[in-house]
Amino acid sequence: MKKALSLEHLNEGEMLYHYTKIHPVQSIFETGVLYATKSSFLNDTNEMGYIMHVAGLQNERFRELLTHGIVETMEEMRRRDVFVLSFSLLPDSITLWSEFGEQTGYNMAFDGKELLSCIEDRDQDIYCHGRVLYDHALQIERIKDLFYNIIPRKVGLPFEEVMTRGSRDPKDPDFRLYGTKLHHALNVYALFFKQEEFSPEMEY
Repeated sequence: MKKALSLEHLNEGEMLYHYTKIHPVQSIFETGVLYATKSSFLNDTNEMGYIMHVAGLQNERFRELLTHGIVETMEEMRRRDVFVLSFSLLPDSITLWSEFGEQTGYNMAFDGKELLSCIEDRDQDIYCHGRVLYDHALQIERIKDLFYNIIPRKVGLPFEEVMTRGSRDPKDPDFRLYGTKLHHALNVYALFFKQEEFSPEMEY
């Protein structure tokens, strides 16, 4: 599934910047370890409904069926431990300094590709990485592509056929497979889609 996600990766020689405070800096130097933060993915039916709305699924019957199919995968996703490391592509961000400033803030610079390679060399699986997407129009475009093209191809049926089967039987295996794959993809995209007002942070 991760190969189907459209995320922009680092360019050669591009740096990643980690804004933080004194105690995390001391810990990083003493242990040589960057600690990732556990993240909760989309686990709210209202959030799912919003994503389907912005994707342009205006058919109420299909939206109800999709919500039903997706919600059934939520408990499985809650049991998965997913951790996130967040960086910025900006070496001197006023927005991030204001968050980590107070005269005790630090900005640690890493060679992006070298850092990713070091993590992978320690047998730590990086499920997905990329630039955060702030453009609302592009977010809608990516989600629509998931709904109508990427997930149906993986299921092996056109979108309309999957929905028709689901309307006849919510337990239809192809419909349930569609819901599971879609939810997994949206869980990942949820980390990389942020509101445009946060774009000055230029997160990776």
